[in-house]
Amino acid sequence: MKVMGLILAGGKSSRMGIAKISLMVNGKSLLAIAVESLADCDSIIVAMREYESPSDVSNIQKIGDDVDFSGPRAALYPATKKAIAESCDFLQLNPCDTPLVKKDMFQLLLNASSDVDCVVPVSGDRMHPLHALVRPLPFLSALNQVEGGIHRVIKSMNHLMVEVDEKMMLNINTPSGLENAISQF
Repeated sequence: MKVMGLILAGGKSSRMGIAKISLMVNGKSLLAIAVESLADCDSIIVAMREYESPSDVSNIQKIGDDVDFSGPRAALYPATKKAIAESCDFLQLNPCDTPLVKKDMFQLLLNASSDVDCVVPVSGDRMHPLHALVRPLPFLSALNQVEGGIHRVIKSMNHLMVEVDEKMMLNINTPSGLENAISQF
């Protein structure tokens, strides 16, 4: 199966105050950690704004946002279309601000993907749609047909929820969140 990894790195980082992709955890940028977690993918693209890539990441393929959309959809549309154009079986989503996610989780999602269009990790009662593994064609169709947020898009698809460790899903949005991630890394 051909899997394209998509790192979502285009957020405004308003609560953090600086671009998250350059934040360091144990000597590695968040972008480098996200790239490492997708190492088993056949290709990796990064949806990001005009930020300069951190020095510990080179030769990354960037993709711009679709200006007709906002939020995650702005990145998901062009990335999904690229995955379709490159005949990928799956698109693995991965926000850059969850450094405790490891490639084992993505392998778990892929192993569970045989009969569904989307596998989404959950921890407790929380679904994590921006870490979902999606089949590009059904995902693009859902993006086009379903109004609202990505939770709604994922729930509209033939999907499977897979339980993952809640600690792994720590999202860094603030300086204290960064300190918490560093202490657990």
